[in-house]
Amino acid sequence: MRAHRPLTCRLNLHHRWRTNHTEDGGRYLRCARCGKDHVPNPSAVTPVM
Repeated sequence: MRAHRPLTCRLNLHHRWRTNHTEDGGRYLRCARCGKDHVPNPSAVTPVM
């Protein structure tokens, strides 16, 4: 993680999400500017009916 995070990242207003890969081939999102990992919000997912 960077020592100085951009203001928009610190205020959680805007991140630059980039796809990264784990050692076992899984994918996840990480901000290219501050290094924060994206944690999906399960309540924001629309249920399939």
